[in-house]
This record gives sequence, structure tokens and C-alpha cells, in this order.
Amino acid sequence: MRDQDMRDILALCFREPLLSKVVAHLEKCPPNKIGENMERLAVYLSTLDPRSFQGIFGTSEAVLKRSIDNCRVLLAGVRESLRLEPGKNLTELRGVFRARERGLERGYVAQNLIKKQQFPKQDREPKGLCG
Repeated sequence: MRDQDMRDILALCFREPLLSKVVAHLEKCPPNKIGENMERLAVYLSTLDPRSFQGIFGTSEAVLKRSIDNCRVLLAGVRESLRLEPGKNLTELRGVFRARERGLERGYVAQNLIKKQQFPKQDREPKGLCG
């Protein structure tokens, strides 16, 4: 999940989301991806630069705090409703995601070099949202 996606989720949590609708939508997704993205969102919430968020959305500190609180309640509710394993602690998550992102960056660079060498630009297939 991209930072922009997490920021948008947080903005949508300005009002308390309907847990039942969120859970109904997420039941269609692979559980491992849901858990991974929820952990990523938890890290984002704890490391968020308030000035950045407020600058993009023009919100007050009180609105941001309410959004963060609503988002954390949503994460706990989704985890419980979908019977997902408890999340890792923040230190574990930061290490896991940093290592994974470094690996993805290296793999992405290598993969793009191979693609550019093997196929002309017009022959490459676009990637879908599911990668």
C-alpha cells in the first residue's frame, strides 16, 4: 500500500467508518495482504508527520487526532472481525517493512533493467492493481 493510500484512508476516517461495510469489502481480499496492509497502516499512523497531513488536507490538529483515533479503532475492529492474528509491535514492523522495501527496490530496479533489455516499450504488459 502506498503512502498516498494510507493518507487517504486516514482522511476518510475523519468520520467513524462503518465497520460492517469495510469488513464486507475486505472479506474479498487475501487475508495475508489485509494483515500486511493493516500493519503498514499502523506504522504509518505512529510515524505520521502531522504538518505534512495537515498541509495536504488543510485540517486542524483536533481533526487529525480524531481521524487517527477512528482509524485505530477501525484497525482493531477489522482485525477482530476477520479473526486476523494480532499485529506485531511497532519496532518489529519498522524493521520488517524497511527490509522488505529495500528488497523490493532492488528487485524492481533489476526487473526493470531486464524488461528494458528484453522487450521494446510497446510490448510490455501493464501491471494491474494486484501486481
